[in-house]
Amino acid sequence: MQDPDQARKLMYAEQLLQTSYTIEQLQEFTAHMQDNFFKPMPPPYYALAAAGEAGEMANEVKKLWRAQSDDNGGGIWCTAEDRHRIANEAADVLVYLLCTADAFGFDLGDALRRAYREKIIPRLLSEYYAHTRGTVKDDN
Repeated sequence: MQDPDQARKLMYAEQLLQTSYTIEQLQEFTAHMQDNFFKPMPPPYYALAAAGEAGEMANEVKKLWRAQSDDNGGGIWCTAEDRHRIANEAADVLVYLLCTADAFGFDLGDALRRAYREKIIPRLLSEYYAHTRGTVKDDN
């Protein structure tokens, strides 16, 4: 028989899988999960965990890049399994970024919009990003 508290936690977590959410909604959901279900940790823990997960994601990409030749124009071939592993690590990064934002008391959606307004869009307009990009090619 399943523990009633465990069943409640599972039911609540399953709600996340029902639809798409904004960054603000994800942050609110993650804060609720943090307050009610996660082991309490000091704020720096979440930033360090996000960095660790980003390192794991980078390692998955590095393995793909290292295993492939340089004769494909700078792109890499990415199988569905590769994409799944990278996506899982990216999701872990996002969870810890949401926890970091909540722990330090800022809205990640606002920070993202501000970054686009103050950094990304001005760089686009100044052709800062006007360089040749490699591509990720699907194996299908």
